[in-house]
Amino acid sequence: MRHACMTLVAVALVVSAAAFAQRLPPGLGKAGTTPSDPGGTDPTYHEPFTGTDPADVFFGFLTIGNDPPWTGTLTGSHYRLENATAPGAARYVYLASLPGRPGALTQGTVHVDVAVEVAYDPSYGAAAGVLFNLDVDTRHYLALVVSDLGYSVYVHDESGLYEATADTSDAIRLGATNRVTVRTIGTDVQLEVNGTSVGSISFGAPPTGAIGIIALGAGVYTFSGFTYEAP
Repeated sequence: MRHACMTLVAVALVVSAAAFAQRLPPGLGKAGTTPSDPGGTDPTYHEPFTGTDPADVFFGFLTIGNDPPWTGTLTGSHYRLENATAPGAARYVYLASLPGRPGALTQGTVHVDVAVEVAYDPSYGAAAGVLFNLDVDTRHYLALVVSDLGYSVYVHDESGLYEATADTSDAIRLGATNRVTVRTIGTDVQLEVNGTSVGSISFGAPPTGAIGIIALGAGVYTFSGFTYEAP
């Protein structure tokens, strides 16, 4: 297994787009805004997706019901997001800030617990995980995702959405829930799957964007946890 290492600075990262990336054009997704709940001062925010009232889960920002090509359901034990018809689609939900928690949410640790199922044409990719450093104005972001093929880091910038790096890892549980983690201190970002390091990214300046969950491609995505831990 190789570890990915990238340096992202002010200029765009230039890499060759893989076939999976070419099937995933820029997706603006279902975007949340800053939560208005007064909240508290606990440095940790955890969403288990176990509620059944959409207004009470992830600040009410999730896709619920049919929003073609996506269908979202709260089952009482997880959040199920399904795309059966559009292999080129991307859907994300973000948090730009958390009440009572000052500073950029990209400084800290983000965990997403998700299972990915390629339930349709196997030639189409399906991946899900952490949305990271989203610029809410330009919609530029990074994403660390897992799939039946391994893990990938995707970049969405002015050139579109492309796969910056990818690899396999023995840490990935195929057909089961995986914990995808992005851990940031200053300009250094560590990438993990199920507690195992799979790479790192160095930014030219501390990232200050939004964080969230993301699904790419046609499949079934079962989200069972989102956790933010302040540094």
